[in-house]
Amino acid sequence: MQYPKGHKFPKNYFEDEIRDGFYVPGMVKRSWAVQLEVLEVVDRICRNHNLQYFADGGTLLGAVRHGGFIPWDDDLDICMKRKDYETFAKVALEELPEGWVMLNFEQSLKESYIYTNFIIRICNGRMIRLSKESLNRSYGFPYIAGIDIFSLDCVAPTEKEDKRLQKEIETVSTMADVIDAMEPEEKRNYLLQTEKTFGVKFDRNKTLGPQFYMLADKLCGTYEEKGAKYLTNMAFRTLHDFKVPKEYYADVVMLPFEYIQIPAPVGYDAFLRTKYGDYMKPVHSGGGHDYPFYLKQQEIVEEKRRRENGYAVSKELF
Repeated sequence: MQYPKGHKFPKNYFEDEIRDGFYVPGMVKRSWAVQLEVLEVVDRICRNHNLQYFADGGTLLGAVRHGGFIPWDDDLDICMKRKDYETFAKVALEELPEGWVMLNFEQSLKESYIYTNFIIRICNGRMIRLSKESLNRSYGFPYIAGIDIFSLDCVAPTEKEDKRLQKEIETVSTMADVIDAMEPEEKRNYLLQTEKTFGVKFDRNKTLGPQFYMLADKLCGTYEEKGAKYLTNMAFRTLHDFKVPKEYYADVVMLPFEYIQIPAPVGYDAFLRTKYGDYMKPVHSGGGHDYPFYLKQQEIVEEKRRRENGYAVSKELF
């Protein structure tokens, strides 16, 4: 990623704006700025460990079609090939700024919180912060913001192996949601069966759900790139049958994104046509979450202010 020397946002960047006929409030643009700073940290960690990432999904589409965020979108997504994804998960926590958070299945097991997303999420903290110092550091954006990192997994070499793996991932993922609530005997039998099938050992003294999610995530990375023809995200492929030739990710090109350059797969045009069809034609559609993403956090602050007569709050959300 290429940041201008001494980069700063122009003064008018945070003003309300009409982009492509869509009204973008200044607070949304402040959230964009904070997410770009999270990406800067992720980029630094990747450079430190020679890891490659790519703009993904709506972020890639925004880079190509808008030169930045899609005006009616407010999140930032990247992806990494499975090997780099797993390395990042091992090294990132030690290199994040103090107070920042990495959310994934392994951390949810260690810290005892519920997490059901097959992604790594990097957040700029756990707290809503309204102090003057915090607001100055974050462009006046007090809410938790972050970026999502998706894995690029290799598709099995045969259709039979591919279908089998999809079924295994789906089965283990489903069990992750219910295993801790099972009756003792049923739970014991299923644990023994799963351990025998996949050659794993569960820690029965810890919550089992995250361990099953960790197994499902491991299964997603079953096949190596050598010999593979297609890449996908296996966890989401059990819901949407989507794959692309691995040649699309054989190299990187840099594309403008707001005030920076962001890495994109060399085959971004073919990728976007496969995923979105006529992708240069804007379609105002919602994403996978409320817009803006910080709406619930904003409601927490407003409720606190009503109850506490305007005192600043520090609210932990994880």
